[in-house]
Amino acid sequence: MFAIVPPPDIAQNIDAERRKFSEKYNCFKALKPPVHITLFEPFTLDEPIDNDLEGIEKWSAQQAAFEVRLKDYAFFENHVSPVVYLDVVKNTTLSKLHTGFVARLTTDLPVEYRPKAYKPHITIGYRDIPVDLFPKIKTDYSKRKFEAKFMVNSIFLWRHDSKNWQVQREFVLKRLECEALQTSFF
Repeated sequence: MFAIVPPPDIAQNIDAERRKFSEKYNCFKALKPPVHITLFEPFTLDEPIDNDLEGIEKWSAQQAAFEVRLKDYAFFENHVSPVVYLDVVKNTTLSKLHTGFVARLTTDLPVEYRPKAYKPHITIGYRDIPVDLFPKIKTDYSKRKFEAKFMVNSIFLWRHDSKNWQVQREFVLKRLECEALQTSFF
């Protein structure tokens, strides 16, 4: 899986929100993956891909870092497996990054991609939310507020080791000049 990961302080805050949700509603599946925004869903390949990532690395290095804002809770009202998530504020840079990334990835690797609308989000609860409990959860979480923002500086490739998701590789985005200046002066 390829993903965007918030910085540790924001990820810890979001993980605390996931844990509160899990404890309150006895739904724990969303705690398995690390806090992330999916860029390309999990996939399986028969062969190692380490040698095939050079194109993605070069492409990523040409993409400028950018800011993502999270605002409040939203829902996928799937009748079989509803989802509660933190909403990513509409972001054309993120949408363009996703489109370009998928094009690059599917050129470099033999992965299957079924085009669908890209809705970036950070999952709080999914897969084990009882359908009959979802209306109450939706009512509760529609009233809750959440806000955060962070710079997207990297794309991460994760591999599942049959127990946990592990970072396989980091693809660093091009730093903005103003960001580099701020770092050098402060």
